[in-house]
Amino acid sequence: MEPVPEHTTPRILIVDDEILTAHSIETAVQSRGWEVVGPVDQMEVALTAAGEEVIHAAVLDLNVEGRLVWPVAAILKDRGVPFLFLTGYHESQVVHPDYEDAPTLGKPYIERELLAHIARLLSDASGPPAGDPPVQPLEGD
Repeated sequence: MEPVPEHTTPRILIVDDEILTAHSIETAVQSRGWEVVGPVDQMEVALTAAGEEVIHAAVLDLNVEGRLVWPVAAILKDRGVPFLFLTGYHESQVVHPDYEDAPTLGKPYIERELLAHIARLLSDASGPPAGDPPVQPLEGD
């Protein structure tokens, strides 16, 4: 994905089943002027959102409803949506070979670090936002 154009409000998917954490992330994301998709607290809803919503980046709690969030990460990866993991587990316990390059933040997290990671995801992304149709060139271009 390309970096999000300045005139586009970035849409950040939040997947976390801990209501206080989800609300805290939502408030932080909104403080930057970014739009929140969610927060989502159920795996099935997260899978649907990851596959169907226009999303520029995502914050994923590693464990949602007692299930690892790998299927959501797989959908996002296939769509080219950058994401990061939040977890209360030790980082060595959460490394999945398909997502070794995804940033991982521990809980509790420092808000400015979370926002910096999200900003980095948005600036490092390449291609059209997931969910947007491909841009067709104008005749004569």
